[in-house]
Amino acid sequence: MNDPITIGLLVTVLVSALGYLLARKDEAQAKEITELRASSEAQASKQKETNNLLFQKHDQDVAALQDLRIQIAEGHYKKTELDQRFQRLEDTFEKGMDALGKKLDKMTDILVDHIQKEDAPK
Repeated sequence: MNDPITIGLLVTVLVSALGYLLARKDEAQAKEITELRASSEAQASKQKETNNLLFQKHDQDVAALQDLRIQIAEGHYKKTELDQRFQRLEDTFEKGMDALGKKLDKMTDILVDHIQKEDAPK
């Protein structure tokens, strides 16, 4: 057993066995890494697809909401109703401005009379 050839053969067998076991472990780890990458890529792809679906749904909801707002506005304010409201506002504004004009005319007349009395010779 102390023969150098036998020791060399045992060392060679041990190194070979150890190399074989390490190579198998490396292969197993490489396979695990590949599977994890594939799983991660599949999960990322699925997440991206889910995000795209969510954004599409959001865009559809926004469009539906805009359509609903237009329908509500059309139903809430009819043109004839708005015309009547604007006509009432215009009439009120015209009456108010006319009354204000008359009051300003009266005030101007009073002021002119007062100035004429003050400037009149005594």
